[in-house]
Amino acid sequence: MKIRLKDVKFVSNDDVQLDVWRVQHKDADWLRGPGGNPITQTEIRPEVAATIAGQWQSSGAIGSALAALASGAEVDHEAVLDDIAATRQSLTIADDLWAFGALDCLAVFVIGLAQKGGAS
Repeated sequence: MKIRLKDVKFVSNDDVQLDVWRVQHKDADWLRGPGGNPITQTEIRPEVAATIAGQWQSSGAIGSALAALASGAEVDHEAVLDDIAATRQSLTIADDLWAFGALDCLAVFVIGLAQKGGAS
């Protein structure tokens, strides 16, 4: 399935980390938003997805599908998932563990986008 991020916007690293953290802890009873309401965010926002893809984009064999996603171009979702998997394999435990979570959240977003028909 071809996917595309419309109106690509980027956000700060703090916003990326907050979105990833909220998704990773969505089932925590102690996680509350304004007014004490539970936060039930199950996937990252499109602008966060674009930012994460942009952080690992490359013109090389690994990262070109991420570059296409980050730029708002139409790209095959399987190619993006392959880039995410290859990027994860290139990371080591010495790398920031947050990177693994961010890439996992991006993969979930990409799969969801493909299931929804391909455009966000």
